[in-house]
Amino acid sequence: FFFFQAEDGIRDAQESRGLGDVYKRQLLFFCMTCRILSTLFAYCIARFIAYDYFASQRQNYRILRGFERALQTNELKILILVRIASIPTLVKNYVIPLFPMSFWNYLISIVFGNFWYCFLCIYFGSKCHTFLTSSWANKLLDIGLFILMIALMIYIFKLTMNEIKKMEGEELNNTENQLQEDDPNERDDRRSVSYTHLRAHETPEHLVCRLLLEKKK
Repeated sequence: FFFFQAEDGIRDAQESRGLGDVYKRQLLFFCMTCRILSTLFAYCIARFIAYDYFASQRQNYRILRGFERALQTNELKILILVRIASIPTLVKNYVIPLFPMSFWNYLISIVFGNFWYCFLCIYFGSKCHTFLTSSWANKLLDIGLFILMIALMIYIFKLTMNEIKKMEGEELNNTENQLQEDDPNERDDRRSVSYTHLRAHETPEHLVCRLLLEKKK
C-alpha cells in the first residue's frame, strides 16, 4: 500500500553502490555543520571569558610564548596541524583560541579539521571499538593515522622549541647590546685591577712564571 521511491544509485543501469553512500553524505554534512557550530561557540566562550587573563599570564611561560611566535610565523599551517594532530579536544577548542590569530584562518582550520575527522569516522568507522574486529587493511589504516597524528604533534612541538631557541638568542643579544651601551669608563673601572692586587692574589705557579720572565729580561 505504500510506495517508496528508490535512491539514485539503484535506478541507474550501472552497478549500485548501495543506499549507504547517500546516507553517509547526508550524515557527513550534518556532522560537519554541528561540529563547526559547536567549535565556533567554544571559540566565542574562550575569547570572551579568558582571553585577557590568558594574555597576561602567557608571558610567564616560555612554551606558551614560543607557540605564540610559531603561530605568528605560520598561522594557517599551525592551526590546521593542530586540528589534525592528536591533541585533546578541550585544548583545541578552548586553549588555542586564546592566542592572537585571524578569525578567518581559524575558521578555515576548523572546517578542514572537522571534514577530516567526520570523513574518517563515517566512511571508515569509529577507530575505538572496531579495531579488533576490523580487517587487516583497516587495522593498518588505523595504525598509520595514529602515527601520522603523533608525528604532527611532535612537529608542532619542534616548531615551538625552535622559536624558544630564537627567543633565547635574541635575549642574549639584547643583554650584550645593553652592556656595550654602558659608560666605557665604568666598564674600565670594573675590569681594571691594581698591581698590588695581582701580587696579593699571586699563586706559586704565577710566581714561577714571573720570575722566569724577569730572568729573561
